[in-house]
Amino acid sequence: MKMDFSFINIKDIFRKHFLVLKKGGKSNFFIFIIIPIIISLISFLVNRTNDNLDGILSTLLSVFIGLFINLLVLIVSVTRGFSKHKKRLRVDIIEEMFYNITFVITISLFALVLILLKNMTYFLKILV
Repeated sequence: MKMDFSFINIKDIFRKHFLVLKKGGKSNFFIFIIIPIIISLISFLVNRTNDNLDGILSTLLSVFIGLFINLLVLIVSVTRGFSKHKKRLRVDIIEEMFYNITFVITISLFALVLILLKNMTYFLKILV
């Protein structure tokens, strides 16, 4: 039996997010993909993270995840009130916003899990 997780389709979120970035040209791809990768690689190579930074990042990510989920609910509830002639005009923009926000939520959850795993391995080293 094949399980179909169509409600939470991570591959579709990533694919449509990158399609939205392609619409904006190469500058969007550079700003939103290349620069964050370069910054994260530099911070990984420097390896000067401490417990305070982990606490701050996990708190910020938790707050922003909640904020973006609320924004997603707001977008979905606002789209239900559109009239028929305005609906098609704004559907593309709302769909782009939806996939961009779900992409940010996915990446933030992934980063939060990485921070927690890093601290768990640090705790296991102390324990052993």
